[in-house]
Amino acid sequence: MDIVLMGAPGAGKGTQAAKLETTLHCKHISTGDVLRAEIASGSELGRKIAAVINNGDLVSDEMMLSILKNVVSGTDKRIIFDGFPRTVAQAEMLDGMLKELGRKLGKAVMIALPEAAVISRLSSRPFLSCR
Repeated sequence: MDIVLMGAPGAGKGTQAAKLETTLHCKHISTGDVLRAEIASGSELGRKIAAVINNGDLVSDEMMLSILKNVVSGTDKRIIFDGFPRTVAQAEMLDGMLKELGRKLGKAVMIALPEAAVISRLSSRPFLSCR
């Protein structure tokens, strides 16, 4: 049974996912971490991702799903998705991918946080660049 953690940036998805990963012996997949790792690898795909991000754009749903499929298919552990899906279209794509891989989404958890707290948390984070 795989899990999706949903919520605004800064809501604590990564923090909670790390705790659940240890407690439930799951694999935490943060889309941000996956993208940064691909960029750091210096691969052709990583260079494409960096160009998209540095241009201020989002990685396409299809590209993100392809990257996630590679990560998901490489583990037998339950997965905690952090940062994906963000839209209904992405949720439908994730559902199709999981079915294709013989997996099932068991829970979706929304972490709610007041807007002022989100702004406070995000404004205290250091700026990261892919350059």
